[in-house]
Amino acid sequence: MIANHHMWLLSTAVIAFLASLVGVHLFRRYALSRGHIDMPNDRSSHETPTPRGGGFVIAVVVLTAYLAAAAALESNIAIGYLVGAALVVSISWLDDVRSVAFHWRFLVHTAAAVCLLSDSPTVQHLYIPYSETILPLGIFGTLIATVAIVWMINAYNFMDGIDGIAGAQAVTASIGWLLIAARLDDSLIVFFAMALLASSVGFLVHNWPPATIFMGDAGSAFLGFTFAAMPLLIRSPDEIWPSILPWLALTLVWLFVFDSVVTVLRRLIRREKIWQAHRSHLYQRMVINGLTHRRVTGIYFILSAGIMVTTSYVAVDRRAMEIVTIPAVLLATLVLISAFVNSKKGVSSL
Repeated sequence: MIANHHMWLLSTAVIAFLASLVGVHLFRRYALSRGHIDMPNDRSSHETPTPRGGGFVIAVVVLTAYLAAAAALESNIAIGYLVGAALVVSISWLDDVRSVAFHWRFLVHTAAAVCLLSDSPTVQHLYIPYSETILPLGIFGTLIATVAIVWMINAYNFMDGIDGIAGAQAVTASIGWLLIAARLDDSLIVFFAMALLASSVGFLVHNWPPATIFMGDAGSAFLGFTFAAMPLLIRSPDEIWPSILPWLALTLVWLFVFDSVVTVLRRLIRREKIWQAHRSHLYQRMVINGLTHRRVTGIYFILSAGIMVTTSYVAVDRRAMEIVTIPAVLLATLVLISAFVNSKKGVSSL
């Protein structure tokens, strides 16, 4: 039985990878024929006209794999997640093709969060690190979860601004959820995370610097929604895990969260409109300061991989959160800040 499970898991990886690899290639030809091209401007981090929207293929492959795995395993599917994902991908695809006003996107993102939460266990309790305390949240858990989901959709979208960075983050986060789901014996999420991992790798073949196609909002918003949904999709008989999983969701995409929060706060202080396109993110400033897309993406990828390893170990020993995961997050944050500061020094020395 275990051998069969591993065979099907490997088959899922191969099929999802090839479907994404070939699908993105075909989508690129479609985008070129339709004129869905990102033209460089003063807010861009690229210099060559490049087709966009390739992340739409990731969404199609992953959602198809989720439904197929649920049918094969005879598992219940999260209808709320599927409806929410469809809403997010649809409005994002419209934004890729023709610009959609921010308030409409925000409204749809909120509706997607509501759909997900209406069909999933809400976060009623939250584990407090270093205290062994389980904090009851009550109705505030639903409110916090809604805000977190909408934020993650947009944060992931904000961070998809240079070649490879959003796809690389998807790879590390998917591996983390794959390991966590395996440890908690949730077979459906194991297959789901594997499809997410393999399709992201397939996309990265086209998007690794120098990219031949961009992810677009349809892909980045879908990934943000999915990674925010993961702690709500995993099922565990251990009652303490629902209070811990939100922390793991945060750490697995920590650098994206940190970069986006710092950038939004800086822009609010400057009284800038945070929903307008800009080049203020740390990763964007590092590119402006002279680092290549490949190097900046590599920095985020390596640091995220390190955090992922320590986060995954929490599923084996919950004490690992306090002992290694939080210290690893702090260390990765300091390294990122150091890389940013050094890139600024490189500019000043020119």
